[in-house]
Amino acid sequence: MIKSPLRNKAVIFDLDGCIANTLPVWITAFIKTFHSFGKNITENELMKIGLNRIHETGYEGIDSEEFINKLYKVLESGIARALLHEGMFETISYLHKNGIKLAIVSSARRKQVKN
Repeated sequence: MIKSPLRNKAVIFDLDGCIANTLPVWITAFIKTFHSFGKNITENELMKIGLNRIHETGYEGIDSEEFINKLYKVLESGIARALLHEGMFETISYLHKNGIKLAIVSSARRKQVKN
């Protein structure tokens, strides 16, 4: 009997970009959130700055905690509607059926990931 190389192993997936195409959701959420504070920012501006660095330049005159709270409220419905990448459902199902431990990591809050 050949032992499976996956025996007693685990797989960790990143929700954002690996399992689901969440980039459009994040971009829309940032744009809507900035707009709610009276700041207009375009998708091109966001991409130049980088979503992970937006706090360095984009919060001028905005309370960062309030911004983050509003951002995640906008994300709540968007993350749940993000499309899975091709083959992810089948891959996760296969691993699960074969007893592989699975975990998901994300920059989104747990509430958004659970939905």
